[in-house]
Amino acid sequence: MGCAMLAAGCTIWNSVERIDRPARGVFDGTGPMWSALRKLRYTDRRFRDGRGRLVVDYVSLAVTSRGSTVATPVTVFLTFTADGLIERIEEQFEEAGLARLQEALSGALTSGAESSHTSETAAGSTSGRSSETGGRSLSEPGE
Repeated sequence: MGCAMLAAGCTIWNSVERIDRPARGVFDGTGPMWSALRKLRYTDRRFRDGRGRLVVDYVSLAVTSRGSTVATPVTVFLTFTADGLIERIEEQFEEAGLARLQEALSGALTSGAESSHTSETAAGSTSGRSSETGGRSLSEPGE
């Protein structure tokens, strides 16, 4: 996601840390998580209306610096400003997929491995679900 799409004060919240962070700092590609990833793709996207917000279900495919590939189902809730910029991002990670990712990343982080990462958006379907997601959608925050 390009930072040009983000409102000046855009925040990001996720179901792991449960705190708001400036979104621009998350998307700048620095920090320990990014050094542990070789590649990050978003596939199997589905878009839906979420009571005044855009809801995107997708599968995050991460390849760690040690070569492990981990699929994590994610639901993102996007809130927009009146002029169409993203004002808030809320990420809900499927718990089992998140546990697999954290395990793979902890091995890559503790090894001290450095790598350059790439982030790409795959041309995945917006109408189907992959077998990794089991056809499930994650719940709204607070439900």
